Amino acid sequence: MTETLLLRPSTIAEDRFDTAVLGADGQLLSHSLAAQREEIDSLAQGRKVVGLIPGSDVLLTSLRLPPMPAAKLRQGVAYALEDQLIDDLELQHFALGARVGEDQAVAVIARPRLQRWLDRFSALGVAPRALHADAACIAAKPGDVLVWLDGEEARIVPPDGAADFSPIPVLEETLRDRLATPGATSLGIWIYATPDDLDRHAPLIERLRQSGGAPLQVHALQSGALPWLATHWSIGRPINLLQAEYAPRATVNLEWLRWRWAAGLGALLLVAHLGTRELEWNRLQQIERDVDAQLLTQAGSITPGIASADAAAVTLRRQLQRLQAGASIDPRALRELEALALARGQVADVRVRSLKQQADGTVVVIGTSATEVAEAFANALRSAGVPLQPIEIRSTDTGVEATLRWPVQGGATAGAQPT
Repeated sequence: MTETLLLRPSTIAEDRFDTAVLGADGQLLSHSLAAQREEIDSLAQGRKVVGLIPGSDVLLTSLRLPPMPAAKLRQGVAYALEDQLIDDLELQHFALGARVGEDQAVAVIARPRLQRWLDRFSALGVAPRALHADAACIAAKPGDVLVWLDGEEARIVPPDGAADFSPIPVLEETLRDRLATPGATSLGIWIYATPDDLDRHAPLIERLRQSGGAPLQVHALQSGALPWLATHWSIGRPINLLQAEYAPRATVNLEWLRWRWAAGLGALLLVAHLGTRELEWNRLQQIERDVDAQLLTQAGSITPGIASADAAAVTLRRQLQRLQAGASIDPRALRELEALALARGQVADVRVRSLKQQADGTVVVIGTSATEVAEAFANALRSAGVPLQPIEIRSTDTGVEATLRWPVQGGATAGAQPT
């Protein structure tokens, strides 16, 4: 197993990070404060890099939702939290955590903010394999309430793991409410903070000690918060923010070098056998990248900051809806594009390869991974009012390709009855 390097932004300088190295068994091997790039480069060699960012940048919550595939679950989470978010949904990134019964753990961060953190790590020359809110690393402790004082905020982690943030000025009231719940009277309070934060909040700690409530223990984090967070990281199961389009690309294990000659011969044979297929696959990937780039360019002129093709498609669909009253826009094209966008939102694993509007109807060619996915996309179009004819499906090297046809009915597609 590989050792892990944890990096957390330093409070000393913008271009420095605190570091902690964990062994394969999760034991803390070394740590440092305010490390510069040269030291981080050395520490990162041969290790998995994990980034921790301030918990105040991330909304950590849970929702009660029925089981569903990850793509649809992420959409459901987005709409369930829409009223709690200030910015547009398209500008938010939703990461999914562990599911306990019907409760789904969720982390939400603004896409521009997440990108700024990734750019900051990139400036160091490292690419984290995982990124977590630092406060989410703290694991619950049976029989005690853990309180981390971090600047002007406190992270409260009760024994049941239902953690919460509290501003320092109302921490006493928050803890009092927590300890007033049934069965909480026997709990103790363990406070963790750096020496500076302990000095800053000494009057608060003394009031908690003199309140006569739960027993209080104070632990000074002499080497900063990261070594303590590192010991919790492996058991705290924090949500990895690098999901969906932010997921890191797979890396090759260095152990393969022991077998490089055999691997080289195998690679030559594989390239000779699949050369033409690889060229075609690269061509299709380039087409997809070009389409995604065009989506991002067009949507960026409407809503700056959009970073994913899916969010761009949603933005353009909404813009098309706003333009439906415009006299210079072909109503038939708008309705058909809207229907395709709605179906694409329900069935994500679909790529529209071509769309032709003819005098007698419309022909759309899509690519996807399986026949059932193409049929699900067709059913979604029918639900949107498109009078589809029987679809034509054929196998390809990368999955299946389906041709969808529908006639013009009185010059309109939307509003027709599904067949």
